[in-house]
Amino acid sequence: QLSFEDLENTINFLAINYEQEIYLDPESIEGIKNIVTKEIFTDKPYGVSFPLFKNDAAFASIAYFSEEPFLLEDMTYEILKLVTQMLNSRLLTIIKQNELEANNKKMFFLYENMKSGVKEVIDDNVHLSKQAATILGCIEDITKSDYEAHIHSADLSSYRSLLKEIYMYLSTDKSIEYRFKKNGSYVKVKESFYTLYKNGIILLYSIIDDVSKYEDVKNELVNLAYTHPVSKLFSELKLLVDIKEILPNKKFSLVLLDVRDFKLYSDLYGINFSNQR
Repeated sequence: QLSFEDLENTINFLAINYEQEIYLDPESIEGIKNIVTKEIFTDKPYGVSFPLFKNDAAFASIAYFSEEPFLLEDMTYEILKLVTQMLNSRLLTIIKQNELEANNKKMFFLYENMKSGVKEVIDDNVHLSKQAATILGCIEDITKSDYEAHIHSADLSSYRSLLKEIYMYLSTDKSIEYRFKKNGSYVKVKESFYTLYKNGIILLYSIIDDVSKYEDVKNELVNLAYTHPVSKLFSELKLLVDIKEILPNKKFSLVLLDVRDFKLYSDLYGINFSNQR
């Protein structure tokens, strides 16, 4: 993917900007950057760039280069012009097909998830469905920067890194869990991303789920597994887990306490009575 800085001062960019054919001029200081290497030409080749049009406006360009003069050869210019027109027509057909496919995918995605929290990102704007706005506790239309301001600072770096990967590689089926500030406190949400490509713009859709309740259930299960139901002290399982974590890193000591003849007491009065002791 090319940035504006990569395109600037190339004949490809000039052809789009001026909406006309641009020739690589050995005496000019314009259009002297190689669009492939992004470096200034050391030995300038011969080249020409033609703009590609959509709805009477230039939206792209194609350039031809050679180490030898080639435009003066018989029919070369006419052939390149014809090839460019064919590529222009083919590109417009592909764009139209992509638009139709993107619209169909968008409608299907929204219909399939109409009861879920849906988030849509276009450029720097975020649109949330009513369900998503309820989960996050914010308005339905906010800016991208305002949305990120609600994400916990410890989770923001991972969130941005994943977005960068998605936009760069058009990755699909990616998800992340993070804490989002809602009414003064944080809720944990899971965001699952889906990408669409339309008119050269990446449309990012995602499903927002509140996983805080699942965290509470998980913590409760961990507490049950690690805590003795009677004494409320940590269980033998918790001891084994802690020893496994501590053993490779540091020295430690264990103190064992055995209540003398407690089994006899338990056998005599019963397990329930002895548990109360």
